[in-house]
Amino acid sequence: MITLNGQCLCGACKVTLTPASDEMHVCHCDMCRAWTGVGMMAIQAAGDSITVEGPVKTRTTSEWAERAWCDDCGSALYYHVTAEGPYHDNYHVASGLFPNAGGTKLVGELFTDKRPSGYAFAGDLKGMTEAEVMATFGGEP
Repeated sequence: MITLNGQCLCGACKVTLTPASDEMHVCHCDMCRAWTGVGMMAIQAAGDSITVEGPVKTRTTSEWAERAWCDDCGSALYYHVTAEGPYHDNYHVASGLFPNAGGTKLVGELFTDKRPSGYAFAGDLKGMTEAEVMATFGGEP
């Protein structure tokens, strides 16, 4: 597997990870859209395959996860699953931190029923509605 090296907008936060796959997903939940201004496009990585250095700030945003950003420039860094269970300690790292999105390919969308009607992604993407996401992963976004 490859190693990706990225950074926030100002360069103060450095992120190194080994992606779980060559795939990227976008989440359209209310929190991700409020946090990023659009859907959160992310690359998945296990907790033992990621290092983040710099002025990182985190906030618990649900019963099962926290979000992180650069405290200097405000760039979104990652969504981290903190709840116990099969997805514990998974990171969903902002793909924009890496040149060419780390070479990953957009393959799926979460919360498709929350996606604003003013845009759509091209291609044959797997989609999941809010109900489908909750049934698969449980909890809240």
